[in-house]
Amino acid sequence: KGSPRHPWGTEGAAKTVPKKNPETLNKKRRGQEKDNKKDKQKELDNESGIQFKIQIGASKKKMDLVPKNFKGLKNIEMDDSSSMIKYFYGKTSDYEEAKKFLDETKSKGYDSAFIIALKNGKLIPLKDAVK
Repeated sequence: KGSPRHPWGTEGAAKTVPKKNPETLNKKRRGQEKDNKKDKQKELDNESGIQFKIQIGASKKKMDLVPKNFKGLKNIEMDDSSSMIKYFYGKTSDYEEAKKFLDETKSKGYDSAFIIALKNGKLIPLKDAVK
């Protein structure tokens, strides 16, 4: 007998491949470039395992992580693993970039902000991180 026929009788027919929209392709490529940059940042973070963040405050009260609650700062992170909720701005494996983040937070009025260092997610002394 041979192979079963397709119910629509397309056995042996040439397949048509839809044309791809070049704009869609460009968006996908741009997205891949962003992913590549993120991957490179992750590689840097993983080489030393050290990241720097700026602690801008601590409170017993939980706040929504929206810019209006943080003097316009975006991408705020929160650590609510203890009784004091800590708020952080910026994340980088580059200490010089962390200092720029610190300057930015101080210019927004967070005078008591400071840099923290994490190694593989655990808090470590800053002096150990910048050796």
